[in-house]
Amino acid sequence: MDGVDAALIDTDVETSLVPGRNGLFPYGEADRALLRLAIEEAASLEDRNARPGRLAPAEEMITLRHTEAAEAFLLAESLRAERI
Repeated sequence: MDGVDAALIDTDVETSLVPGRNGLFPYGEADRALLRLAIEEAASLEDRNARPGRLAPAEEMITLRHTEAAEAFLLAESLRAERI
């Protein structure tokens, strides 16, 4: 629950895999608090598709943080998304 990790990996999809630059985009304390509450609520779920309580907001937050991390990583590395 530290944040979103981002990394570049150069691969030919078959045999070659070369790790590249990477970065961590930390969650804020409010994000971590939301995740803790969502995890507690999720522990008793029987329906894997249900999103009661704080699960839907947590899912939205995670999606947003991944988008922000990808954009920040591309900017920091002077990369364009269409080149990846």
